[in-house]
Amino acid sequence: MSIKSKFLLTLLACLFLPLMVSAQFTQPIMGISLTSLINSILNIFWVLATIFAVVCFVISGIMFMTAMGDANKVKIARNSVIFGAIGIAVAILAFSVVNIIDSVL
Repeated sequence: MSIKSKFLLTLLACLFLPLMVSAQFTQPIMGISLTSLINSILNIFWVLATIFAVVCFVISGIMFMTAMGDANKVKIARNSVIFGAIGIAVAILAFSVVNIIDSVL
């Protein structure tokens, strides 16, 4: 599976998962409602996304410092900064959609 297809699959999952959170289920399964379960999963995802962003930017900074003027290494470092920023944007978008849908309902 290519990097682009993995990215698109992750993007789609982040965009459609909040739609499931907005569903209201009255019958809890084993004492846990689906809404609270999905909210817990999203909170864990938020922590992991934050850790990923910090690690990505630290690695990118190290790559920039060790590039020593090599255009190819600078390009790779720049791409990792861009992918990190895209990842942060997707994570923020996923949680914003959840809050928007929650306020609408």
